[in-house]
Amino acid sequence: MQKENEERSDLLTRSEAAQFLRLSPGTLANWMSTQKQKIPCVKLGGRIYYQEASLKKWIAKQAINAMD
Repeated sequence: MQKENEERSDLLTRSEAAQFLRLSPGTLANWMSTQKQKIPCVKLGGRIYYQEASLKKWIAKQAINAMD
């Protein structure tokens, strides 16, 4: 049970994820519905959550001039 709680504690709500990404929650919702940007998320009980580690990986993939 403790491991399950720990796993859920790293889940961010759309508002928290938007704040982390410095975007509005509406932008995240729009991107999800239009598939303009495919930000990794999970759906639990009809709600959308984001994992901080997944968001960091997504950010890294967005680099325009990544140093090799």
